[in-house]
Amino acid sequence: MQFCMVGTVPNLPPKFTIMTDQLIIISTYLVAVSLATERLVALIKSLVPWLAKERTDQEGLINLADEKWRNFSVQLLSFLAAWVTTSLLNNSLIDPLADVCLSQESKLCWPTGVIALLSTGGSAFWSNVLGYANAVKDIKKQQRTDQRMNLIQRSKNEKTVFNRVSSN
Repeated sequence: MQFCMVGTVPNLPPKFTIMTDQLIIISTYLVAVSLATERLVALIKSLVPWLAKERTDQEGLINLADEKWRNFSVQLLSFLAAWVTTSLLNNSLIDPLADVCLSQESKLCWPTGVIALLSTGGSAFWSNVLGYANAVKDIKKQQRTDQRMNLIQRSKNEKTVFNRVSSN
């Protein structure tokens, strides 16, 4: 267990910082793929009207059996569109099973299918994840600043005490 002065926060392990940075990279990439996928699906739905229109009966109620197939078709279309989008971003449409490198610096690479599957969660979800990761990073930055300020204040106080003792 690590003890610290009142008002300071113990340093977080470097691994936690790396995890936060990777989460930001991953969620940023997934937001981009999700947005592009949503636009591609919307374009396809406008070209194929039966995908866009809910199935209803004569009374105007949703026909659950037909609607399940339409929803399944849209989800499958979304996954395939995400796969194509991810492949295009990775310049590997020829090899759709290739790994996608999200960051050259950290060599963070994931399979195309995993990126496609995660991006079907929607851009709103990944935007929230990105906002959360950035907030955690900002809090850690503020904690380090607070620690630095506390150390500076403490060193000034000790210097003042040292100067008083040495002048007597």
